Amino acid sequence: MTRTTTGPATTAKPAKRIATTTSTMTTTSAMKTTTSTAKTSTTSNTTTRTTASTTKKTKTRTTTRAMSPRPPALRGSSPSRRPTRRTPTLRSPMTRLKGAPEALARAYDLALLDLDGVVYLLHEPIPEAAATLAALPGLECDPVFVTNNASRSPETVAEALRGMDIPAEADQVLTSAQVVASGILDRIGKGGKVLVTGSEALRAAVVEAGLEPVDDPKAAGAVAFGYTPQTTWRALADTTIAVRGGAYWATANLDATLPTPDGPLPGMGALVGAVATALGHGPDFVAGKPEQPIYRIATARKPGGRAIMVGDRPDSDIAGANRAGMDSLLVFTGVVSPRLALRLPPEERPTYLGWSLAALTEPHPEPDWNDAVDRIECGGWTAALTDGQIVLSGQGDELDAWRALCELSWAAADMAGYDPASSPVPLGEAAEKLLAGD
Repeated sequence: MTRTTTGPATTAKPAKRIATTTSTMTTTSAMKTTTSTAKTSTTSNTTTRTTASTTKKTKTRTTTRAMSPRPPALRGSSPSRRPTRRTPTLRSPMTRLKGAPEALARAYDLALLDLDGVVYLLHEPIPEAAATLAALPGLECDPVFVTNNASRSPETVAEALRGMDIPAEADQVLTSAQVVASGILDRIGKGGKVLVTGSEALRAAVVEAGLEPVDDPKAAGAVAFGYTPQTTWRALADTTIAVRGGAYWATANLDATLPTPDGPLPGMGALVGAVATALGHGPDFVAGKPEQPIYRIATARKPGGRAIMVGDRPDSDIAGANRAGMDSLLVFTGVVSPRLALRLPPEERPTYLGWSLAALTEPHPEPDWNDAVDRIECGGWTAALTDGQIVLSGQGDELDAWRALCELSWAAADMAGYDPASSPVPLGEAAEKLLAGD
């Protein structure tokens, strides 16, 4: 069998970083630039898309989606018959890893960037973040910093990022407070009366949207509900009274916890739960990830453009992108390790994997299915399903090994009853070192 790949990534696995919730990994990558106005990735099946650009009348881009076959054992075909090529069937079209022959960001017009765990970690910048953000304009990809945090204004977020030497402007930030205000405006119209339970940033977003904050819960047509550490029982009670009286309840997010130096502590979702218990139902509108409003408003900043979501939380960043039909990049600088990625259910699987945000500036080799056996090759690595176990062999860039392992683990779990919590079996010194070190 002749196999073609785009080649392994050029960067090595970075040293591990210790965080409160996870061990994080970062890498330094070389920035690659071209003078092409097209953003191209190639596979066996190719489609051409023409999208609007804010700087050019049209932008023509060739994009691709591999239509590789599933091996016969995973497809359930008879071992005695010659395997035939067909499109794999998964519960979501977003559950298979794709490839990019050049810098990944070149294939997209917008990069939606989560903050904590992607751009910084517990208020310390990810080492590659500044250089990556500085490179995006040259790759014709605009960043949008998207955050579920409704307690800070866009200006405050941008200022904090600049304090970490990360280039950012307020108009590049989208907070869940802004999305809450937009959702309420759509529901009750300009001039509507809103009970604001949350920060001054949330109140400012409500005013900026043309709505009127009120203190009387019985006079409110809507409630803008966000997190602050100073939230009191009285504030929760007023929210309950307003919603019970017919007010539209819009909340910033449903995050159960928030990261702190003391570990995860109760977050927005815990406050929502308290009110929901009293009411007997949840909010009418949820702004933040993984719900869709924040994705819709972010992508509306460049109508017709292609967007990619970059996040560290599969159940939030990646799941929301999948619901939106958007490609995603899962980075390992936050809460998830490569080994944990092997267990992801279909709705939480990304389109690409990266050690860090720098993966936006790197090419991505595509895992290559061998159509005669249950085997995937990526770079110099091979992952094979043998007697109910996944066996890893070969050598090369460690991220390519995890790409092969994830692709095979996901497919085997979906189609052959494989337990993704099982540990892959190493074959050879390089595989033993990789699997022992994760």
